[in-house]
Amino acid sequence: MLNFNNNAGLFYAFMREMAENNKDIKHVDNKDKHFFRGELEEFYVGLRSKVRFPALIVEGFELNYSDDSQTLKYRESAFTVAYSYQNKDDYDAITECYANSEITGEEILNKMKSVGLELQCQIRIENIHGVQIINETEKYAGVRFSFSLKKLHPATVNAEKWLNQE
Repeated sequence: MLNFNNNAGLFYAFMREMAENNKDIKHVDNKDKHFFRGELEEFYVGLRSKVRFPALIVEGFELNYSDDSQTLKYRESAFTVAYSYQNKDDYDAITECYANSEITGEEILNKMKSVGLELQCQIRIENIHGVQIINETEKYAGVRFSFSLKKLHPATVNAEKWLNQE
């Protein structure tokens, strides 16, 4: 099973998998672009031509490590689930975007929790916060979820990564 808090590549691969396997998002590479990662420019540049809704937009992250004898690794990140609407003043449709984004985002968080606890290293998800977002110009609304992933981090030196180590 994928240890999605090990490094950036595994984290983004895991989040892409969430977008591909979620029945609402249904991301397919090179076809329906519902998943965006890292810098948000990819999402914003593609808004008029490439973005399909609902969309999962995964932001970059910040890493923190504890100073304890057993080092803990924290990955602080965020993702947004966004749905589109048609008419600027259709507040019922906007509210529906918020509701659908909240439901889909909570499913992703629940999946992250479930998979994280199944791993031998037991990744925990903490400090979850959600906030509504809206772009009235591009007519999409959703929820941005921020969170922290925590796992025990090995503090041993890998001799294979160093020259002249015995």
